[in-house]
Amino acid sequence: MRRSAAGFRACRGHAMAVVQGGVRLDQIAAKWHALAQRRLAHARELERSGRWKHFYSEERFGLYLRETERVAALWAKLAATRFAAPAGRKFNASGHLRRA
Repeated sequence: MRRSAAGFRACRGHAMAVVQGGVRLDQIAAKWHALAQRRLAHARELERSGRWKHFYSEERFGLYLRETERVAALWAKLAATRFAAPAGRKFNASGHLRRA
């Protein structure tokens, strides 16, 4: 379902993930952080076992591993952030915005 520009302004221009979906951004960040951690664990397992040689050149695997570490660190930082509800609104126990 699309919102009109007027509907978006009526919600005070807040991000759609907060306004429409009602899912807390910190919960989304935590899920992406978990995914990044699994990806990093997989890359380190490839490194430990030497299986990376079947799939990557040494240079490409080095780039992949550094990028995986960078992304995991970024999501760790975001997951540690508490995102606030829009001004004057509060989240309920299930992470959805309470109705005004």
